[in-house]
Amino acid sequence: MNSKSILAFLLFLFVSSSAFSQLNNTLLTGSIGQTAIDMGKIVRYDSNGNIVVAGRFGNTPDFDLGPGVFNIAEWSLYDIFVAKYSASGALIWAKGFTGPTGSQKEIADLIIDANNNMYLTGKFSGTMDFDPGVGQDLRVSNVSWNTFLIKMDLSS
Repeated sequence: MNSKSILAFLLFLFVSSSAFSQLNNTLLTGSIGQTAIDMGKIVRYDSNGNIVVAGRFGNTPDFDLGPGVFNIAEWSLYDIFVAKYSASGALIWAKGFTGPTGSQKEIADLIIDANNNMYLTGKFSGTMDFDPGVGQDLRVSNVSWNTFLIKMDLSS
């Protein structure tokens, strides 16, 4: 090996190690959950850099990543959620889609369009409440599993 090759190789190692060392910096951590089967499934970003997380929960998990508390009470063991956080991890809002005991819900995908509309798709069996607020919009699957599509304005 000539000196130019050795120099190029050492430069490559230096640049590579510098690049990989930057990957080890943790910028945000947090935990959502309680004592049941809680699982984040999808993470997306809106056009403002906010983080949108969707998944499944049971019991009454705390969605606030900081010292605050924001609970959504489960209705069955397999309910689903969508939560929106700022880029720094502050909770903006969290919504739950629930249903009575025995019903199940699963998220398949979440897409955010250019207008910050969120489209959530998945499947449910039994009864599902499509109103994430205090009201109810109950739908009953007419077969063992039905597909759902939910559109939400992320500013809500």
